[in-house]
Amino acid sequence: MTTRNEFKIALNQIETSRLLLKIQQKGFRNIYNKRWVNNIYLDDFYFSSFKDNYSGINDRVKSRFRWYNDDSQNVFVEFKIKSNDVNFKKTHKLTVLSSFRKINLEQYVNQVKNKLEDENPHLFHEYKMSNLTPSLYNRYYREYFYNSENNIRITIDKNLSFYSYKTKIEAFEPLCIIEFKFDNINDMKKTKIELKPFTRYSKYVKGVSITNNFNITY
Repeated sequence: MTTRNEFKIALNQIETSRLLLKIQQKGFRNIYNKRWVNNIYLDDFYFSSFKDNYSGINDRVKSRFRWYNDDSQNVFVEFKIKSNDVNFKKTHKLTVLSSFRKINLEQYVNQVKNKLEDENPHLFHEYKMSNLTPSLYNRYYREYFYNSENNIRITIDKNLSFYSYKTKIEAFEPLCIIEFKFDNINDMKKTKIELKPFTRYSKYVKGVSITNNFNITY
């Protein structure tokens, strides 16, 4: 389980290019190869996780399956827990037999859930996986940067797409989402990077709202 502070800003392509130049000048360096990130989010019948995230409930959980590029047979089951503005993440990696396709999304999810119950029944029951069904498929292209002097990670996500298994609607996000992860806000201040105010942005909330035609402002 890991803990961290996370803050986000949403920028257009030109603003993102300017920020990228700025952080490289401040000593941030690539730490991973660029790669596609795939997520399947799960929720209950009432969209409780979606509502908690949108409402800003302080103590909440998001459940998702994640894999990188097209390697969907090696999947991470992740539970993102937020408490008092600090994020915790519990992760369990497992291997399944079938690869993901949109047309077999529910079948793929059931396979992952069954494997998790076999390998880690504590996590499966702690987060009530039997009550959860796929609510959103999300994909984006991610770049990773790190400043070792101040121990700050930055990720830049582009080409965001969303797909709802329930409505079969697909949608896209034109903005880039930049996320800053650090231990202390003073570490960010030391970099002297002038930024727009951090904003609330959840890929899960945005994706569910636009693929289910929920009339919310976000």
